[in-house]
Amino acid sequence: AAVQLINCGMFGNTPKEPTLAVELRFLDFVTRLYQRLAPNNTAICHTLEDFLRSQGYQLRGQDPLRRHFQSTLRWYNALQQLTTSHVDSILSSARQTIIDNGNTQESATDLECDSSSPPSSPTG
Repeated sequence: AAVQLINCGMFGNTPKEPTLAVELRFLDFVTRLYQRLAPNNTAICHTLEDFLRSQGYQLRGQDPLRRHFQSTLRWYNALQQLTTSHVDSILSSARQTIIDNGNTQESATDLECDSSSPPSSPTG
């Protein structure tokens, strides 16, 4: 289910058998908002519930979105952090390989220069 949701631009509140899917762009918006304001899932969810009701949607239960939304945002942010960490690790490894190869090439160039000069005679 998770792959199908991602392919549709959505993110589920759990990796398996999600009961709520939220658009990725909205999760990105909320993440950016929370970087600037104190996180407040209750306010976001109450506003969203009010908006959905004004659009004719009927939501059942008390506080029907908050818990599921918190879970969705938590999973989304965790995946973002893991992805960033993984990409950083790959880039760091590639950077180190380039540095190591550069040092190896410099050493090889030094050897080539040394081998092309005539050997000095022991008698001078």
